[in-house]
Amino acid sequence: MGVFEIRNKAERMVAADIAEISITFKASGTRTDKVSGSVMDACERFLGEIAELGIEPKDVHISDDEVSSLYNYRNEEKEDARRRLEIVTAVDMNLINSMRSILQKGEYDFIFNVDQRLSNEAELHRELVKEALLKSEQSAQELAASMGMRVESIESLEEVTDESWLCCEQERGIANHEKSADYPKSNELGSRLIKKEAKIKVKWRIN
Repeated sequence: MGVFEIRNKAERMVAADIAEISITFKASGTRTDKVSGSVMDACERFLGEIAELGIEPKDVHISDDEVSSLYNYRNEEKEDARRRLEIVTAVDMNLINSMRSILQKGEYDFIFNVDQRLSNEAELHRELVKEALLKSEQSAQELAASMGMRVESIESLEEVTDESWLCCEQERGIANHEKSADYPKSNELGSRLIKKEAKIKVKWRIN
């Protein structure tokens, strides 16, 4: 009877299915009221324009919203205003391209960013751990057989990772909208591929 340790891992490339879109409207000038009003007006106009895409104000979340004074050695004093809006939806390149087109055509002063993630990380992680465990068991059986023994049971199982596995709940998709004619090829692009893996260390008891 004895115990030996086997390390295994399972990995998979998965296409992201959640898009976190952020748009930051910004303005700079010498008067606080002017730059603040400019950002507020831009935000209001944009919310009205994306209604054509099926996006209502309640689908949009606000994060950063500030007006501040920044020292500038050329202008001595510069007022700066920013407002950041966030939209979480299923990955849809047509929707993303349509929003960028609206911003560009509207001549907004903006920062546009899209992060992509997985909605089922916890479930995927469990599948990878199971897959790694099956590989470990097969290796253990082969090793035990080579010594004229057999695997009896698992003494311990430990994950070798420093990654936090969070359950991400998918938010509902945005309503149907017309295809963006501005970027037909970009509309067909696939989402980002994300590499996920699980590493385990198993001690097998053999007899």
